[in-house]
Amino acid sequence: MLLIPTAIYSIPVGSGRYTFADFPSQDWEVPVWTYRPAHAGTDAPIVFVCHGLNRDAESYRNSWILHAERLGFLLVVAEFTTQSFPGSRSYNQGNLFATNGSANPQEQWSFNVIERIFDDVVAKTSSTRQSYHLYGHSAGAQFVHRMVMLMPYIRVERAVSANAGWYTIPDPNINYPYGLGNSPYHAALVNERLRQNHLVLLGTADNNPDDPSLNRSPETDVQGIHRFERGNFFFDAATAYASANGVEFGWSLGYAHGVGHSNSAMAPYAANWLIHPWYAVGVTLHNRGGISLPEVLDTPVVTYDTNSSIWTVSLLWQPVGIYYHLQHSSNLTDWKEVTSTLPVADRSGVHWKIDPPTTSAYFRIVANPP
Repeated sequence: MLLIPTAIYSIPVGSGRYTFADFPSQDWEVPVWTYRPAHAGTDAPIVFVCHGLNRDAESYRNSWILHAERLGFLLVVAEFTTQSFPGSRSYNQGNLFATNGSANPQEQWSFNVIERIFDDVVAKTSSTRQSYHLYGHSAGAQFVHRMVMLMPYIRVERAVSANAGWYTIPDPNINYPYGLGNSPYHAALVNERLRQNHLVLLGTADNNPDDPSLNRSPETDVQGIHRFERGNFFFDAATAYASANGVEFGWSLGYAHGVGHSNSAMAPYAANWLIHPWYAVGVTLHNRGGISLPEVLDTPVVTYDTNSSIWTVSLLWQPVGIYYHLQHSSNLTDWKEVTSTLPVADRSGVHWKIDPPTTSAYFRIVANPP
């Protein structure tokens, strides 16, 4: 009897790593870092996390393990090594162009890595999922938002671009990589992707114009002088493009209050938004023009304890000397107090235990001075 070592064909429970190299026209070798919760079945969501400039995929995987456990998703981090993907052109700009400036065929775009590994992960785990969630931070956010706008066939269900250093603006009059001009974009595809679930997530303290890893050039400074300004500029430009082209805009803008350039601090916001469709991010944007701090604080983090079946809404970063009120809404306009429970404060923040929310529930935290 032939014994097949099935372990090499599967993704183990807990942390794992393997190398993927099945690319038809490229000799890329991609380390794949995974985490599989013991309670994640074949129907578990699959979340891809894209690392930043330092290519520290293992560190990104480790910082997301907590969220994979509490939310029950299969975590996958592809490592875009400098050997296979040298420089930003090959990784976060998508490898759309060769070093001599000529256009690369689509099968050589780095965006293909995610799609190919998704098929591999599905096969290795007998997953029933037909789509995946996608998150990128810093250079990874550059990769994600370009993939969302430019890659013709992707199975992304929800995407988060967090704290990108600069952006490809949806403007055909600006040349790539700063805009869509001179790139293989399709207007109909861009319009379709503007309708989809894409969150531009920004740390409000990611505002250092002198960060040594921040690209400062005339082309990027048009978008702002730091990441927080540039993220708002990008979202506003995408909003304007959608409006000008009669597209129903599906993107959201979310703020992580007090968070700087930190993947681990952005992860709780992103993870909850990716897994829970009812979870509202962008409430701060909704009120940005008319309500200022401390009246409306930032988007709360929502968690679910699988052991106790308890839902918790939390404000993770809070100023001192403030009274807090949790409100909910079904339409982001009419807000009502959640009066079923009193908040509990500890060193990590302020927390409310709530009943299971409906699919139309949105939350915000309102604060008043004592």
